[in-house]
Amino acid sequence: MDDKTRETVIEKVRKIVQMIGYPDWILDSVQLDKYYENVTLVTGEFLVSHLNIRRESVLRNHNKLGTVPDRQE
Repeated sequence: MDDKTRETVIEKVRKIVQMIGYPDWILDSVQLDKYYENVTLVTGEFLVSHLNIRRESVLRNHNKLGTVPDRQE
């Protein structure tokens, strides 16, 4: 490996963000409530609740289209 390639590889490795487990904010009930504020859960209606969660997830991902990725997310 030539020196230029080695420097490029080292720079790339330094930019890697380890994302293991879950984000720190998930333990903060205020932030967690804000994250799920648009999701409606219906007691006794698993399918309806599941579809509501999936819909919010799809909308959240759709809203990210065309934006710069958040490397910390």
